[in-house]
Order: sequence, then C-alpha cells, then structure tokens
Amino acid sequence: MENASKALIMAGSVLIALMIIGALILMFSNLSNYQQTRVEGEVDSQVVEFNNQFSTYNRPDVRGSELYSLLNRAIDYNRTQSTAGTSWADQGQNLAYEPVTIYFKMDISDLSADGTNRLFTKRKLYNFR
Repeated sequence: MENASKALIMAGSVLIALMIIGALILMFSNLSNYQQTRVEGEVDSQVVEFNNQFSTYNRPDVRGSELYSLLNRAIDYNRTQSTAGTSWADQGQNLAYEPVTIYFKMDISDLSADGTNRLFTKRKLYNFR
C-alpha cells in the first residue's frame, strides 16, 4: 500500500511538471507572437512615415520649386541612408535600403501659353537617382 501511494505521488508530480512546462511553452509562444505583431506594426508605421515624405508630390500640378525640393530630398536620402550612400560624410554607415529613383513626365504643351518652348523640345520621361 505504501508503494502505491508513493507511485501516485510521483505520477501527480510528473503530471504537474508537464502542465507547468506546457504553460511555459504556451506563454512563450504567445509572447513571441505579440513581439512579432508589435514589430510588424512598427515597420508599417515607418513605411507610412517614409511614404508621407514623398506622397505630397504625387499629383499632376507639381511646380518647379517643388520638383527641386523633391529631387533634393531624394538625393539626400540616397546619400545618407541607401546602399549607395557611403561617402565620407556618412560616417561609414551602409544601411540596407534601396536608393530612391524619381520618375516624372513633362508635357511640353503645358509649359507656355503661346506654345513656344525653348527649354524642353519633346515629351520625355525623366529619371533621377
């Protein structure tokens, strides 16, 4: 009888240990899912913040000064934060971001009221990096 009670106590302790281990594994799994969701939310907010810098220029009536500001912003980003940005002023930083490329199409009929245009002679897709 004494051996049976010892066996029941051992079986109960093993069962309790397995329940504790299972609870710890479940807690760790939930914690890692929580961390992953938090990181994904942070990445999404960073993408939105980055896109907001350039989305103000995504319209058909961008003026020359705004285009100049957009190009300066893209050049600054490419110099400081892209894989191409490894100049002496970047303090050796080489982050894994792709360089920004700006494409814009200019319609020469919109440049002057009388149709004379001395700056741009044909329709062209311009590409700046």
